[in-house]
Amino acid sequence: MHIVEQHYLGLELKHPSRVSTLRELETFVSKPLLEALGDDDPAAKQVLIKGIWHSLVSPTIENLLFTESAQEVIRNIKVEEAFDLEILRVLPAKEILFFNFLLGKNRVIKCTWNNDFLIVIDITRHEYNTGIQCESAVAYLGGGNKNFTHALRGAIQCLIFYKLTEPELLHVAAGKKQGTRKQGHYNATPYPITIVDSTWNKYIVRTEGFSVSGHFRLQRYGTGNAKLKLVWIKPYQKHGYVRLPKAETI
Repeated sequence: MHIVEQHYLGLELKHPSRVSTLRELETFVSKPLLEALGDDDPAAKQVLIKGIWHSLVSPTIENLLFTESAQEVIRNIKVEEAFDLEILRVLPAKEILFFNFLLGKNRVIKCTWNNDFLIVIDITRHEYNTGIQCESAVAYLGGGNKNFTHALRGAIQCLIFYKLTEPELLHVAAGKKQGTRKQGHYNATPYPITIVDSTWNKYIVRTEGFSVSGHFRLQRYGTGNAKLKLVWIKPYQKHGYVRLPKAETI
């Protein structure tokens, strides 16, 4: 994988030349959130604006680049009306966290977690680089929010995968290479990149008959079952067998 700054929207937006674009995005995202706060808490408004701007421009936020294999797994995590937002309490309640999820070259989801609030900025680049589209969302864990927009659903899927599983992480420093020439990664950008991969979906059912597709299950573990993690149940055959892809059995 050859990572070039101009090829990934989530990295390109960090360039100083895109400041005007980011200012427009900040206004677009902040306006509805500020209106929801009303005029009662001006200090909270300032904190909100600073947090949104930080999530858009800060070079210190970790760049998490999801591989195609990881994205396939993420798409299979169901976030629907019955989904319980309380699952996100695996994130620390008294910390402010920022996430920069790079989902391919033309989409980036920026998340801010702050005291049970999740603020999401989902930015997509149109085909042929004709412009960008932005969708924002906010969820409060104590508010019973069931309006899972495209942006909020995508952010939650990424957070569940990243925090409740054990993904394969490869840290590639700016301007450095990792791995071999054929299978390695070269980070040609001025930003450190963490490549997030998964092998969960590399099992294939190769038999006839009634098969059960792979799926996820939230499983509690630890003392008193106090901890929570997402586990992958491999595809299996109820009246047959499962074998690995041919490439792995040779």
